[in-house]
Amino acid sequence: MNNQIAELRDTVFNSGSKLDIFEKINLRMSNLDSDRRILEEKVDYQNSILTGKMDNTLERLAVNQKLFDNMQLHTKQVQSEVIELKNTYREHSENFVNEIKMLNDQLIKYVNETH
Repeated sequence: MNNQIAELRDTVFNSGSKLDIFEKINLRMSNLDSDRRILEEKVDYQNSILTGKMDNTLERLAVNQKLFDNMQLHTKQVQSEVIELKNTYREHSENFVNEIKMLNDQLIKYVNETH
């Protein structure tokens, strides 16, 4: 920036014609305006890239969240099924033990009656 001011000062003081000075100033201002537009375009482009990446990341996050929620639901369903199977197994085991006990009692009674 200091170089630019120094160049402009040299242009103003070393020029023999006022019109020449103003032409150089206008040319310099025009170049600076062009540079500003180029920088704005670069910023807009980078913003659009970052916005796209952010949107993509948010979409992936939503998909991952849905997947996680589905896995949690499935885990709860499996846990419920395991609990139900455990209870059913317990009931069947108790019934089996009771039947064996009853048959054993009948066998003992039969043996006692026949001997």
